[in-house]
Amino acid sequence: MKMIDIILKEDEHLEEVLLLHRGKIAVHLAKMVCWAMSNNLDSFSFAKIHIEGEEDHTFELGCKREDYLEALRKQLKNLIEFEEYELCPEVEEWIGYLEAEEKLGL
Repeated sequence: MKMIDIILKEDEHLEEVLLLHRGKIAVHLAKMVCWAMSNNLDSFSFAKIHIEGEEDHTFELGCKREDYLEALRKQLKNLIEFEEYELCPEVEEWIGYLEAEEKLGL
């Protein structure tokens, strides 16, 4: 799956931009975690951050397998808040799968 590209001016703060686009990011991150689970990936990057200024910088935001359950739980709340219900059943299914894995100690 494709990463989200976020471009910041040197005087902008990443946290503010992420909050401003929280709904879009929640949908994308939920889809990415589900995609990673379907493809048995242990980690992935979901956003590429470009900071423009005198010296341009680029870095990526990612998620590791040990964080998938927490990420899906948080994104499920965000999906409901932003009324993005069509993705909820798949997210709930993967949450159940990861909770079962956790209980079994896998």
